[in-house]
Amino acid sequence: INTEYMGCRIGKAHPQALIYSLTVATKSAVAARRVAAQNVLESMREHSETLVQQAQLVAGELIGIAILWAEQWYEALEDASRLYFGEHDVEGMLSVLLPLHGMVQHPRTRQEEAFLAAFGKDLQDAQSCCAKFQRHRNQPELNQAWDLYYHVFRGITKQLAHMQTLELRFVSPSLDQAAALQLCIPG
Repeated sequence: INTEYMGCRIGKAHPQALIYSLTVATKSAVAARRVAAQNVLESMREHSETLVQQAQLVAGELIGIAILWAEQWYEALEDASRLYFGEHDVEGMLSVLLPLHGMVQHPRTRQEEAFLAAFGKDLQDAQSCCAKFQRHRNQPELNQAWDLYYHVFRGITKQLAHMQTLELRFVSPSLDQAAALQLCIPG
């Protein structure tokens, strides 16, 4: 008897026992774990469609809330700074920062919109400098980008120091509006 088969059987008899763990496992970096979790969830969808939908909503939103844009940028700028200034690895620096530039193109919450209002212009200008550097390999472009990134980093540092609570309606309107869920959250 394989694990996936057992998961399907347990999921049918006791869906609440597995639903949250399975939903989180669908985000796993380990392909075998991710695929097995997706297969068991698909099986559960046949008898517990609403529960599966609710679990996917809650898990997705909690993952999004767990690391806000400000925190992601703070960590990325620290890593990119270490790569660029410490290891002189421009390509490594760019590989850390460019995905975040793509992420901020699509704000979903008021918290993300506020982040863009505070730092969007500087981040856009820094991204433009990085793009110019990639085309022309002109070092002053990277220097300008780092002046902007440093300004953003200082602003984020101040913002994070004062952040003590998060209002659900600003960080996850979907969870704020969720009511009468069938889903039980473990813990």
